[in-house]
Amino acid sequence: MAAPAGVEVSLTDLNDNNERSVIESLAARIRDEVARELGVAAPARLFLRVHPSTQIYEHATGQPWFTFGAFAGGEVHLMPSAALRERG
Repeated sequence: MAAPAGVEVSLTDLNDNNERSVIESLAARIRDEVARELGVAAPARLFLRVHPSTQIYEHATGQPWFTFGAFAGGEVHLMPSAALRERG
């Protein structure tokens, strides 16, 4: 399955293409919903980086683990996919 247009996911904690597809589809849907609600154009490019560990996430973003996600360096940074699944 091809990634939604403009969505790229760096998923270093898993090599599971199904997991990647789920994250890409969810990100594209939410991106489009937020843009529609705000009455703006969706960004042409959305890059999500799913980190392999909490420590790496904290180091890359400067944010504590309980934030689960942050925007830094033009990318959306997320905690490891296992932590995201646990939180729903």
